[in-house]
Amino acid sequence: MGRRVTAATMTVLTGMLIWYGAGSLHREVFAERAPNPIDRACLPGLRRLHVAYEAAWASQREGAATPQVVALDGDLRGLRGLCAREGGASQEAFDHLERWRYRAEDQVRLWREAVGDEAGRALGNPGNSP
Repeated sequence: MGRRVTAATMTVLTGMLIWYGAGSLHREVFAERAPNPIDRACLPGLRRLHVAYEAAWASQREGAATPQVVALDGDLRGLRGLCAREGGASQEAFDHLERWRYRAEDQVRLWREAVGDEAGRALGNPGNSP
């Protein structure tokens, strides 16, 4: 009898954990967010985010931690609905920035992990040198 109660309890707890995790994931990924109040139109907002991402990744290339990328991602998700309402060209620009964001982040990660100290000194990046 004890094994059945334990199995039933573990099954219920596992199901609750899966339910909670799926709900959290859905809220973070698929929920509509309100755009940042300073973004009144899609294209100026995308330009602002492009400049902000560039600054964040430039500091990451030099080895500094940049927690503001998470906030920028929230602003980017907020612009999704605004760009969709503005039409085709704005939606295309949003899709382009979103793809660029992930490619640029991967390039920064590659720079930090693959470029060694000697190559960093040769390329003039003091962030990779000791």
